[in-house]
Amino acid sequence: MYKLKLLVTGGLVAFAATQLAFGVNITIFDKLSGGSYFGAGPSGRGGEDQEVEPGNLAAQKWDLEGFNLTGTRLTLTGGYDFRTGVSDGIRNYRPGDIFIDVNGDAKWGTDIFTTRGDGSNKRLSNADYKFDYVIDVEGPSYSVYKLTDSSQTGSVYFRQNDESNPWRFIPGNEPKVAAGSVEYVSHLSNRQVGFMGDLNGPSHYTMSVDVGFLGPELESSLFKYTYECGNDNLIGRVPDTGNAGLLLLGVLAVGFLAHRSLAPASQPGCFAVCSRRRLHPTNAGSGQEDARGRSPSDAS
Repeated sequence: MYKLKLLVTGGLVAFAATQLAFGVNITIFDKLSGGSYFGAGPSGRGGEDQEVEPGNLAAQKWDLEGFNLTGTRLTLTGGYDFRTGVSDGIRNYRPGDIFIDVNGDAKWGTDIFTTRGDGSNKRLSNADYKFDYVIDVEGPSYSVYKLTDSSQTGSVYFRQNDESNPWRFIPGNEPKVAAGSVEYVSHLSNRQVGFMGDLNGPSHYTMSVDVGFLGPELESSLFKYTYECGNDNLIGRVPDTGNAGLLLLGVLAVGFLAHRSLAPASQPGCFAVCSRRRLHPTNAGSGQEDARGRSPSDAS
C-alpha cells in the first residue's frame, strides 16, 4: 500500500509538472478532424493549439487553445480576445457563453441544424443539444442558468460551422442558480500559458469563472465554448482524478510554475497564417476578408 501511494503521488507530481499556472488542462478532442492549422499545429491536449475548424481562416486571433481547471476555477485560454471579441475587418464576432453538461447526454461537435443561410442568432432548441447549465457571460460579470429542453440558444454565424453550435444563450424563464465576476487577462506570453502563439509578441488571452455552483456534479462535467462565427470550438471534460485530484494537481502545478517563473517570461512561438486564406481577385490585399477568409463579394 505504501509503494502504491508513492507511485500515485509520484505520478500526480509528474503530471502536475506539465500543467499550467491556471490549473489542469482538461481539453479534449472536439470531434472535428481535418481542421485548418497554422504554425506547428495541431498541438497540445486535444490537438486544439494552433488549430481552428475545417475550412476556416487559421490564425492566432481565432484560436481557442484550452480549458484549465484549478479546484472550482475554470479558465479558458486562446488567441481569441474573450472580453471584446475579434474583427475580421468587416464585422466583430462577439464572445460566447459557456455550456455545461453534467450527465453525459449533450450533443456537440456534430451538425444537427437544418436551417440554411448565414447569420447568427437563428434560434436553436436545447431539446436537441441537452446541455444542463449555461454560464451567460456579460462583460465583467456572469449569471448561471439551469437549462431545460424548452431553453433557447443562438446559432453561430456561418452555416459551415454549425458543428460548433450553440454559441450563446437566449434568456427565457430559466432559474438563475449563481452569479459572479469574470476575470480577464490579456497579452500573455507562450511561457505564461503553455501554448504556442504569435512571433510578434504576447498573444494569449484568458477568461476565468467559478464553477463551484456545480457541487458534486463538477466531477462529471463537460464544458463547451465557441464565439459568434464558430470558427473554433473548444471542449473540456473533468478527468477521472475528480475534483479532489484537481485540487492537488492545481496546487502542485502552481508551485511548479512559480519555480519556472524565475526564467524569462518571453518565449518564441510558432505562428504562420494558413494558406487557406481565399481572396477575391478584385480584393486581393485589401484586408477585407471575413472570418472564413472570404471577401464581401465571395459571401454573396
